Amino acid sequence: MLRKRVEYLVLSVIAAFVMGVCLILFLISQTQSHGWRLSDKDKASARDVIHAASDLTGLDAKSSERALELAESGIISAADHVISVMDSPDYLLMAKDDNAFAEDLIRIAGSSAASSDVCGLLKDHNSAYVINKILSDRSRSLATGSEINSGAGSKVNDFVIDQDILDPSGYTVGIRETGGHMNVTGKDIRTDFFVDGILYRGFLRFDNEAEDGKFTIAWDTTGVEEGIHDVYALIRSSDGRGAVSKAGTVSIPAMTAIEADRVTKGLLVGGADASWYIYDCHNKDCYVNIVGADDDISASLYDVYGNLIGTVDNPGTIPEALRSHPQDVDRIEKDTGIEGISNCFYIKISKSANSTLPDEDVSYKLVQSTDVAYFNGTYMAVVKKDDGGNLRLVDYNGDFYEATEDEIKYVPLNGYLSQLKVSDSSGGEKIPFWPDFDTETHVYAKYLGSGKKIMVTAYAVEGFAAEVRVKASDEKGRDIGSEEGFIDLASGENRINVKVKGFDGSEEEYNVYVLNGLPDDDFARNTMTAFPESYYSGLWMMHKLRPAYTFTPCNITPSFPDVLANEDSGYQSLLQYSSYPNYIKQNSVVYDAPDWMAAKNEVVSYFLDPRNFFLPDRIFMFENLSFNEKIHTKEGVKSIIKGSFMDTPEIDYAEYIYQAGAKSGVSPYFIASRILQEMGYSGESSLAHGTVPGYEGIYNYYNIGSSASSEPGVAVANGAKYASGSDEKYLLPWDSIDKAITGGAIWIAKGYISKGQDTLYFQKFDIKGRDGKYYSHQYAQNLMMAYSESMRYYRSYESTSALDNPFEFIIPVYTDLPESYGGLPQG
Repeated sequence: MLRKRVEYLVLSVIAAFVMGVCLILFLISQTQSHGWRLSDKDKASARDVIHAASDLTGLDAKSSERALELAESGIISAADHVISVMDSPDYLLMAKDDNAFAEDLIRIAGSSAASSDVCGLLKDHNSAYVINKILSDRSRSLATGSEINSGAGSKVNDFVIDQDILDPSGYTVGIRETGGHMNVTGKDIRTDFFVDGILYRGFLRFDNEAEDGKFTIAWDTTGVEEGIHDVYALIRSSDGRGAVSKAGTVSIPAMTAIEADRVTKGLLVGGADASWYIYDCHNKDCYVNIVGADDDISASLYDVYGNLIGTVDNPGTIPEALRSHPQDVDRIEKDTGIEGISNCFYIKISKSANSTLPDEDVSYKLVQSTDVAYFNGTYMAVVKKDDGGNLRLVDYNGDFYEATEDEIKYVPLNGYLSQLKVSDSSGGEKIPFWPDFDTETHVYAKYLGSGKKIMVTAYAVEGFAAEVRVKASDEKGRDIGSEEGFIDLASGENRINVKVKGFDGSEEEYNVYVLNGLPDDDFARNTMTAFPESYYSGLWMMHKLRPAYTFTPCNITPSFPDVLANEDSGYQSLLQYSSYPNYIKQNSVVYDAPDWMAAKNEVVSYFLDPRNFFLPDRIFMFENLSFNEKIHTKEGVKSIIKGSFMDTPEIDYAEYIYQAGAKSGVSPYFIASRILQEMGYSGESSLAHGTVPGYEGIYNYYNIGSSASSEPGVAVANGAKYASGSDEKYLLPWDSIDKAITGGAIWIAKGYISKGQDTLYFQKFDIKGRDGKYYSHQYAQNLMMAYSESMRYYRSYESTSALDNPFEFIIPVYTDLPESYGGLPQG
């Protein structure tokens, strides 16, 4: 038996009530005016007719018996029941022609009429009139008491669906449309869709007034149960007949509703094709950002018709950003005839072809806001922001937060690139540039020893919703691009400029500087030629970013393999297992408490190779550490120690550190960073507070003399013992904060900087050959010491707008360097 969706059930209840009242009034009128009651013979005839009609569509016994009771009571007639059956969607769905209809009616009525006679009646009259006539011809008691129009009504012939309702994606969402042609007489027709026996309303329109009978039927699939369904279209006309055609097979996905300015946790179950979401944007633009995915996924956006707007498939775990302007819902309502349409979009999340976890669950978050912030260790929707940089955020639990732009990190979405690739035009081979592409890195460089023709491909995080423009020019600004998209490199410097305009109007600009041989430039002639070619890309990139910087080569006598072999031995290069378990050498012992262990060879090689650190925020490991009053300021020191244990009103650490730098001739930024490196950001070491047992009131901010030990507390005690000694040139004993900071700085200056270890890099790696000795005078076993401290320097200079000052960087130059570089080994 056919089941009907809610809108039909409501109408049915209303219709049943009205019909019931009408039938009761009719019964009363018949009883009063005609005294109509069924005889036993008439009851038997009515019973046979009603059972035969019910069997036609498989009407359940209870409904059939109820119809019989009403007939025997005189409330309805047998003809009324037959009309309701043969005009029902269940019967019409059988798509019987006039001959089959006539045979069914004759059998039900027990009539002696010929099939051809019934078909003849159907040509000039509607089906209800014909049914009533055939039954009344047998017995007046079987006929309806209602007046039936004898006209033919509207008629439909040759109804054909020739457009599959299935979406090309394999799924069906939103408003689907199908079409075909039919011959129609009259205009009183309607359409419905059948899905697994459930009736859904359809919306019919003729494409034009031509006689070809072309039509389109719209169907809102919202609310259809998920799964695979056969769909049939039914045309019903006022003649009581219908025509049926299969519209196709659809796959309705499970759908999760998401809301604006909210964060939704998403899951793509292992083995599943996709996860689907429905998003009512009301009258606003659509912004959906998929962030924090465990694996490479793709995201597709569909309009209210279920038509694909676009797909974004950014590489790796770069976010996918879907965008669209509001849809014209008034136009859609007019075109389809469907009322109450909203500005709905559909989102499909599926695994990318480059997925590394094809059979595993993948989690992610959907953030429905223009901007996405990373705050408190999670992604949040930016609900509101003002001109003062104050933000209102919401997380996936629906909890709201107030923050400033300085406290959060924006996820790079609007106007940013997700891919930038330079290739050899002859074979399509990728040409690596420096550094490797990153969404938030905007300047790159590549040195090519000989001329080539290249091509550039660039894609935006917002994919189809953003505009990407690529322009290539030589060092004189002349265009060198071709119509085919290839770029004929000129001699010297070539600039590949990529501009991205995001959906919201945000703009970002990227530049790749390609050197086709060395340019005729002072920096190239006087600086780059002093370095190996493998240094050129990084040096040129830094030169384009900071033209005031000076790079001085320092030739290292031992080859890179020899230095690596020595640095990768014993306790020379350590990392904490708790922080970097994948970087620790297998079966390493603990060299220093609590869990300092030997790093893997490839990890040591990465931090030893200077080419890996030609980056704006890491180049400062090569900075000449001498004091420079034009560059170094107390405010810069404050920015380094901000938020640390030294950021306190009780003690002016910034003043102590700045004065220590001036007295020792050492960069105060180096001093501040070194203290944080040794004492910990929160001052975890008791040497920072003068509270070592037995050495109360003694400070040692640099861990000088704190020889490594696997026994807890021994290294700290050794440092306190040294600090309690006596030596005027180092201001020992260090029984005050001032003396400890200044004396330690003097010790470092005399012990390291004055002996040629005048950069963070050379303090970590003793490779200059002081007095013919190597590797024995290294300030720390921490392999990442120079790497970590260089970032603090960078941030300090950035906070004081000093990054464009004329810094000098002393760069070690090795022989026999590895051919490839740039990537930190993956654990």
